[in-house]
Amino acid sequence: IEKWPEKFRGRRCLELGAGCGLVGIVLSKVGASVTVTDLECNLPLLQENTSIGKDVDVQPLVWGTPSPKCSPPYDVIVGCDIMYIREAIPDLVDTLMQLSDSKTKIIFSYGRNRFAEETFFDAITSKFTMMDVPES
Repeated sequence: IEKWPEKFRGRRCLELGAGCGLVGIVLSKVGASVTVTDLECNLPLLQENTSIGKDVDVQPLVWGTPSPKCSPPYDVIVGCDIMYIREAIPDLVDTLMQLSDSKTKIIFSYGRNRFAEETFFDAITSKFTMMDVPES
């Protein structure tokens, strides 16, 4: 986001598993219209943190369950450190399918939480086109 803000400016973006909301806040600061999602129990902190952003909508989302409050397709879907529970991968992939279309860019970053990385890549290979994003 920092290196290519123009790729997000003016776009409808959705963050999955937003946690504290940092990625969504940064997206809003570069001019994206952002929906951040997480489990209901995590929303109070997420709402408080994202109040410093511009144009950030906070919504509950349980992967694999349709959400009437999310309005697909999104231009960009992001997720940071969300590939850590193998059993959640089918629901994550189902959610990606529900919220995207052929024009949606899906960007995942991960470092420490990658326990289900192989399971995730196996599950999406037949559904999405993948590529590595260069660091520079």
